[in-house]
Amino acid sequence: MTLEAQLTDCSLGEARNVLVLLAGESVLEQETQTLATAAALLESYQARCKHLEQFTSHHAKRLLRATQEFCARLANLDESCSVAYARIDDNLLGSYIVWFIPETLEPVGCLYVIGKSEVPEDAWHSLWH
Repeated sequence: MTLEAQLTDCSLGEARNVLVLLAGESVLEQETQTLATAAALLESYQARCKHLEQFTSHHAKRLLRATQEFCARLANLDESCSVAYARIDDNLLGSYIVWFIPETLEPVGCLYVIGKSEVPEDAWHSLWH
């Protein structure tokens, strides 16, 4: 089963948005060489959750929900389980990062991210405040 097929069957909150992009001309680029352990990712993304909790914008709340969902799934994996990621760029703005288990292609997290360099300063401010 492909990662795309796995996304169809999963309950990740942002998965349907990735599928919409895949229905168009966007491509999910898998980065299987860059692996991290579930334990290392969990520690990093729990810290990100704490940081995101201080923001009240729509984007921050959306990213917090997806990050909490990712952390919950990471917590259910063996600490040494390898996790890889794939990226798909939104035609309008930002990208989705899909974290998955390389051996099974099971999605573990799906985050919508926007880089500061992708938007004007006032737009960046509105994303976070």
